[in-house]
Amino acid sequence: MANRRGALRVMYALAVHMLIVTTLRIKNLTSLETERHFVRTRLGPDAVVHLVIPEDEIKNGEPYERALPNRTIELMEEYLERYRPRVCEPSSPWLFPNDQGSARPRRAFRRRSPNSFCAKPA
Repeated sequence: MANRRGALRVMYALAVHMLIVTTLRIKNLTSLETERHFVRTRLGPDAVVHLVIPEDEIKNGEPYERALPNRTIELMEEYLERYRPRVCEPSSPWLFPNDQGSARPRRAFRRRSPNSFCAKPA
C-alpha cells in the first residue's frame, strides 16, 4: 500500500474509525488540525491524547473534549507517519488534507462513500 491510492484508503479508514470513536459531525471531522485539536498530556507508552474542540466550532456551542483510546492514537500516529505524507505535503495542518494541503471538503467524504458513513439522509 505504498502508493497514494493506498494512503487515501488508510485516510478514509481512519476517518470512519474517528467518527465511530468520537461521534463527531462530519464537518468537525474534516476540520481537525493535528496541532490545534489534539493535545498530548503524556509521552511514551502511557501517552494520553485528548481531542479538544472549542465551543465556537461545535454546533451545540458546548466545548468538546475526549481522551482518545490507545488504539485510535496508534492508528492516527501510523497514518500521520506513513500514509499522510503520500496524500499531501507534510506541512499541512489538517488531519485529513486534500492533495494541495487544504482541509479535505466534506463532499469528498460523501463522494468517496455515498451510501455509507456520511451519506445525506433520504
